[in-house]
Amino acid sequence: MPDVNLDVETNAMAADKTAVEKLEQCVMNWQTQMSAALAELLQKQPQGKGPLAEIDFWRERNATLSALSEQMKLPTVKKVLDVCSIVNPGLVQNLDLAELMKYHVEAADNNLTHGTGFNVVLETIPPMMKALRMVWIISRHYNKDERMVPLMERIAWEIAERVCRVLNIRTLFRENKEVAKEKTLEAKRTLELWKSCYLEVRAKIEASGRDQRWEFDRKRLFEKTDYLASICQDLFKIMQVLEEFYNIFGAELKAVTGDPKRIDDVLNRVDGLIKPMENLTFDPFSITHSHQWKLVMDDFKNEVQVCDFSFVENIISWIKIRLHENTALSRPDADMSPLCTGY
Repeated sequence: MPDVNLDVETNAMAADKTAVEKLEQCVMNWQTQMSAALAELLQKQPQGKGPLAEIDFWRERNATLSALSEQMKLPTVKKVLDVCSIVNPGLVQNLDLAELMKYHVEAADNNLTHGTGFNVVLETIPPMMKALRMVWIISRHYNKDERMVPLMERIAWEIAERVCRVLNIRTLFRENKEVAKEKTLEAKRTLELWKSCYLEVRAKIEASGRDQRWEFDRKRLFEKTDYLASICQDLFKIMQVLEEFYNIFGAELKAVTGDPKRIDDVLNRVDGLIKPMENLTFDPFSITHSHQWKLVMDDFKNEVQVCDFSFVENIISWIKIRLHENTALSRPDADMSPLCTGY
């Protein structure tokens, strides 16, 4: 604040040229500082890809602009501006308090909290989508496609990241079979629910015919999650196939065939089915590696056919052995019958 006695009546102070010069210089300094602060603030972007980064971004912006707004409401500041408005109205207009107020209102509107609407879990996706719809209707910032889509894109990214963290392909097949299968199915349901809830909300909006359209860039919102859902389906199929093989080539088959070594050899081949998944040199959850993942799955299917063939081959071999044994056992009786009738 300038070294001026602000207790003097406003009009009297406006008549004091020395005091006015100091006050005008003070206002010009405020203008410079405020412009620099706003420019720096408007250049900032959310740090991170998830929705919480967006929330933190608006919280920080709201706190900064609230502090600036509160300072401009101080009695001493108001007195300085009142005096300058009398002698130099253009100077106060250049301060552009309306611009500060505009950004402050916007930040306050978007100062969301960490609530259930952004906890990306299976049970909360439906209410989260409804909350997004309310944000679309109420917010003066997020009621435009170019602002709502990035927010929803962040939520989609968070869902995808959660799935990638939970499903570690390099260890997934060594975990408890039932737990791994359930975890994979839950991940797939979560990814699919994200899209189905969006389509459900969209259908209700279209049916009502009252609110703004609810149609955003589906590639940006669902390309990643749709791809991950297909990967989850592949992983679940792999676990199902392994489970079926282990059930078939178990102790019962070993006892029936009487050839446990041959069955163990097949089981070793079954164990080898998941080795390519455990030794991947690329990220299977990245859509840019979809071709490599397809090759891995094609190889897996080919190996499964080989194991199927081994199973059929083992069964046929066992049947042949049993037929041979039965024939060998019955041959002496056939040879002895003429001798018996001769006595």
